[in-house]
Amino acid sequence: MAQAGSARLKAWGVPFCAAILPVLLLAPFANKAYHLDDPLSLWTAKHILEDPLRFFDYPVNWTGVEGAAYLVIKNPPLSMYYMAAVGAIFGWGETPMHLAFLLPAAMASLGTYYVARRFCREPMLACAAATLTPAVMVSSSTVMTTVTMLALYVWAIETWLRGLDTKRDRWFFVSAALMSASALSQYFGASTVSLLLAFTLLKRPRPGAWIIALALPVVVLLGYEWLTRQLFGVGLFFEAGNYASLYRASEQTPFALRLLSGLAYTGGCIWIAFWFAPLYGRRALIGLVALIVLSAAAGWFLHEALLEAAERQGSELPRATLAAHFGVFVAAGALVLGLALCDLWRERSPESVLLLLWVFGAFAFAAVFNWTINARSLLGMAAPAAILAVRQLERARPLESARRWLRWLPIAPMAVFALTLVYADFTIANSARNAARHFNREMPMGAGQKVFLGHWGFQYYMQQGGAKPIDLSGTQVGPGDALILPDNNMQSLVVPEIYSHRYPLEFKVFPWASTWNYHIGAAYYSGTWGPLPYVFGPAPSEKYVALLVDRAHELKDPKLEALTSGDLPERR
Repeated sequence: MAQAGSARLKAWGVPFCAAILPVLLLAPFANKAYHLDDPLSLWTAKHILEDPLRFFDYPVNWTGVEGAAYLVIKNPPLSMYYMAAVGAIFGWGETPMHLAFLLPAAMASLGTYYVARRFCREPMLACAAATLTPAVMVSSSTVMTTVTMLALYVWAIETWLRGLDTKRDRWFFVSAALMSASALSQYFGASTVSLLLAFTLLKRPRPGAWIIALALPVVVLLGYEWLTRQLFGVGLFFEAGNYASLYRASEQTPFALRLLSGLAYTGGCIWIAFWFAPLYGRRALIGLVALIVLSAAAGWFLHEALLEAAERQGSELPRATLAAHFGVFVAAGALVLGLALCDLWRERSPESVLLLLWVFGAFAFAAVFNWTINARSLLGMAAPAAILAVRQLERARPLESARRWLRWLPIAPMAVFALTLVYADFTIANSARNAARHFNREMPMGAGQKVFLGHWGFQYYMQQGGAKPIDLSGTQVGPGDALILPDNNMQSLVVPEIYSHRYPLEFKVFPWASTWNYHIGAAYYSGTWGPLPYVFGPAPSEKYVALLVDRAHELKDPKLEALTSGDLPERR
């Protein structure tokens, strides 16, 4: 009886812990303000309730001029339909919405646990390591599309592998449905098709029903392309790829620099191998230290392009700080890719090929094919990176070892650092909400309109209070109007002396780390904002200024006269 009870506890208790882990860690941040691209999902969800079929058919000013949302939003809408259902039932407040989006986070964590059971003997350790990466933790504190895609992605892989194991074709079609849903949450989800095709050809080369199942997500995406072309006059799947290609060409970033930045973001956001490396043995630790030193030297002496890019973006990050972060991050990123290669060399199995393709596919998408390098585009790498780290640990320290508890040592610092970054992002998001509420409710202004520059969460809350975003192709202001300018935000505009009073406003954020501030090169959400996904060190306050206009003037940026909402966004 006791053994049966213990088996039931293990069968249900451990998966429950896997699912509840992100919920317990992130629930305290449920009142986080809407941040970065959250408003696009929210506006789309609200529009879906009005017109469910024409999901992106509404106007939005997101890049400096007003235009159609379907030319701005580069992700498909499935996650936004979920958001619409949540909003219709519980309202659009931050707390219920964030709590609802902890369900995909819990499902992603649980799916990672079940996939990890197939590849290593301590799947809960791999699940905890994957969940505690900055990519997963910070992204799960938003209501963007990424974590929904991730949850569907890992479950698509789990159900496909179950179909191969049980030889029951119905699991292939369940997986096909999940693949399709993942791709309709974010286009990276479509990569499951090529990933599982390669694995299946190695495991079961004979044709079967699985071929039909793999074709279904392709048909769904082509159907989505056809549908959006009928609805909006442009196929949004291929349009997203075209946009990414044009953006990369406009930046003219050397390919080698993109790879280095990709390694830095990989190491900063998927840092699992970095924390586990000291447990692999003395040689691994010495190799890690040497790799950090060499990478830091590259950041100091050889990576001038990175420094120049940071300076162009206005970064005030000292060169030594940049080199130190860059050294650690690149070393950690190289370890992730190195573990995949090492695992293939040691095992030479279809499972090793799957893990390698999973890791390198996510890296290639983020560093080479996506419009910009960012933490969210690396989210799909968390599960295989964690599995690889635990597999290597099990080789270095067999399960029979009396010091098995050492395997869990990296989890504590990973949790501390990840929660620190979640809190830093939390304070940055909340500062924009606080600033908007201050300008809309408390600050004495003239009797005229309130107009503002900037987007993201700040735009969402300013528009909630009745303020209007500036259209850089021409916005007329006059006496009594208030012009509000954020510092750490999109677009810049030279404002002449048309104001009588100036009201500066400043909000303190977490002082020792930042995920999003161009002054110090912290650019979790887009590498166009800085050279690093986040920075540990003194973080500047979030600053705003309101100008009380005293004479008529047309605010206009001559560089953007031909800009449409589908063009590339202007940034600082």
